[in-house]
Amino acid sequence: PGSDDVGKDYEIKMTALLALRAINQPDIKDVWLGSNVNEAGDFDDVVLFVENQQGNSTAYLMQMKHQYNPRDIKPEHFMQQKSKEMTKERKNLPKDFSLEKYLKSYLNIKNALKKSVEGDIGILKSLQSVDEIILVLYTNRGVSKKCDFWSQVDYKSFLNTCENETGIFKLKDSLDYDSDFVKKLLLFA
Repeated sequence: PGSDDVGKDYEIKMTALLALRAINQPDIKDVWLGSNVNEAGDFDDVVLFVENQQGNSTAYLMQMKHQYNPRDIKPEHFMQQKSKEMTKERKNLPKDFSLEKYLKSYLNIKNALKKSVEGDIGILKSLQSVDEIILVLYTNRGVSKKCDFWSQVDYKSFLNTCENETGIFKLKDSLDYDSDFVKKLLLFA
């Protein structure tokens, strides 16, 4: 919901690319993925489970954002907050990259995992059993240099589709957000 055909095409192509990359990794023993997974909240576009040869498992919960004629994402796109004092300008900004929105979604997932009971099946059961959950925002847009709350990281993974793009970013610890959320969120731009 809420995505145009270009966005859907981007999701389909990225899902196929990630699946092909995963099955071609010699270190990966098992992999499965799903798309448009309701239980993953705002990270529902692609859910990718990977188990390596050593038996360590990771779930990547991904949100894909594509834009024709991509422009850099500005700080105000990330730092949107809902408040009654919001200016009309702020209310009209796109919410695609709102950290507040993604934090809320992550906290809902985290809460659902705590409430999940033995005998549950599906995505929640799978998420409970993984060693690590990584939250990923994928986009074809760049990140403004004014976004000093992100730091570029050297993240070695088959997920990295960037060659000459701006790269992979992680939130700085100094942000006043849930520490798990800050540790788990990656931005591929």
